[in-house]
Amino acid sequence: MPMPHIKVKSMHGFTVKELAKIIEKSQSPYTRRILSAVVMTANEVPSEVITKTLGCSHATVCRYVHLWNEHGLEGARDHRGGSVGRLADEMLKDIDDAVRHRSPKDHGY
Repeated sequence: MPMPHIKVKSMHGFTVKELAKIIEKSQSPYTRRILSAVVMTANEVPSEVITKTLGCSHATVCRYVHLWNEHGLEGARDHRGGSVGRLADEMLKDIDDAVRHRSPKDHGY
């Protein structure tokens, strides 16, 4: 059974060739994946092929195309962030010292 059809509603002023150049130059794997999904979808590549090519689910491809449709190039930027470190500088220095200057025997191993 074929997957539901997804569609790029707007190219937001870009051509497929321009997006391909952005993909080549992008440092972010996340951005490259989203734009690759958009380019393939715009070129009417079947979603089954897109999911296999990108190694992701149909839902992920739909999310990528939705982000593009709603936000354009800004939607392809990686806004996921990361967790904020909870270790104080002094704790990090202690860990660094333990790893660099002590042996496992010093710690009871």
